[in-house]
Amino acid sequence: MPVAAAEFVSAVKGIAWPAIPRPEDAAIMALVAQLDHSQRWPREKLATMQLAQADILLKFAAATVPHYEQSLRGRYDPHRPLSWERFWRLPLLTRKDIQSDLDALQSRKLPTDHGPVKIVRTSGSTGTPIAVLETGLMRALFSAMHLRSFVWQGMDFSAAAASIRVLHGEETRETAPGWIAGIVTGPSYTIDVRTTLEEQLQWLECHRPAYLMTLPSNLRACMRVLGGDGSRIDFIQQIHTYGEIVDDALREQCRATFGLAVADIYSANELGVMAVQAPGSDAYYTADESHIVEVLDDDDRPCRPGTVGRIVVTSLHNFASPLIRYANGDYAEVGEPLEDGRGLSVLKRVIGRTRNMAVRPDGERFWPAYGGPAITRIAPLQQVQLIQHTPESIELRAVVNEPITTEQEAKLTEFLQERLRYPYAIRFSWVDHIERGSGQKYEEFVCRVPDTFPGDAG
Repeated sequence: MPVAAAEFVSAVKGIAWPAIPRPEDAAIMALVAQLDHSQRWPREKLATMQLAQADILLKFAAATVPHYEQSLRGRYDPHRPLSWERFWRLPLLTRKDIQSDLDALQSRKLPTDHGPVKIVRTSGSTGTPIAVLETGLMRALFSAMHLRSFVWQGMDFSAAAASIRVLHGEETRETAPGWIAGIVTGPSYTIDVRTTLEEQLQWLECHRPAYLMTLPSNLRACMRVLGGDGSRIDFIQQIHTYGEIVDDALREQCRATFGLAVADIYSANELGVMAVQAPGSDAYYTADESHIVEVLDDDDRPCRPGTVGRIVVTSLHNFASPLIRYANGDYAEVGEPLEDGRGLSVLKRVIGRTRNMAVRPDGERFWPAYGGPAITRIAPLQQVQLIQHTPESIELRAVVNEPITTEQEAKLTEFLQERLRYPYAIRFSWVDHIERGSGQKYEEFVCRVPDTFPGDAG
């Protein structure tokens, strides 16, 4: 058992040891035990198991999901064994497909033992808001993949962890008893990423956690404030990132500032954890037990190691809203095998997911957490990008399929000023499409204010 050194939380009154966990926690622990075993399978066995699970999902989707009843007709025969050649001929699913008709991607007959269903919304790396359904099973897999990542990084569960992230409808600061459900851990501390960088650093000094979890852009901004000297928070033993691209420059800067490597997770709200940074490496292992992660070139052929292509993902266990060969808008470079005994597929790097830091007139830079999905409930915006041209002004560029009213513009302005916590002058540009930038990146927020504008406090 990979978490054998952990102490488990018992859910049975009067029984402290051996602990009897809650059923949902026991399921996660059982999954992690299986993942510890399957990661050592040969690549061929992992691929065979992926294909078998994909066949089960396809049979279910073709019979119960309206979108796939149409799109798989004539392309998938449930009575024939599924081969990789047949799988690779299946049509791709786009964000536009999901956005245009959520109901068509919902199963009419969800298995009851997959757990409670809830809707998840995301703006994603392309800025195109979507919504899908997820099950309790999906959430368990998400937790199991995270726990595997913690095990891979050799984390001490008894230590304290701090998370600087977006808090939705929660207190600005919160303290929780632990940072892994079902396991006895050190304390967990959380602060909203929209607080000032100096507040974040003071908060870290107050709690002195061993582990820091935050967005890459926020980490970069904190290092900028520290001026390359990480001694102020030298109690940090590991830095974990999520939600954005981690490039070589950030990794090098982190090593130079703290003497630490970055441990990253590649995930998305609608898909869960797709890849986890490998132990002792900057490359990523794909989550082959829960996803089929393809990297395709412009002709939709698999990329070879060393080449970059678009990511296409099949979530193997989402029976509520099946996402089969879903082109999620991200790009990655295929990596060579790591030769550490694991048969999981390798991504050398993930690209195409970045959001810049915003800046206030006093020079304070911060994470612009304006809430991509929420903004589309004010006006019918199909795709959104914010561009900050000056310390006091922001342009909202959006693709729309119907005219936006003056009243909606006023509400959008009020919304952004409230979320960004400053009365920026907001101007609007309605466009037919929003191009990707260099490196195939879509930047949901682009800051064009120079780093050293007058009054920049660094």
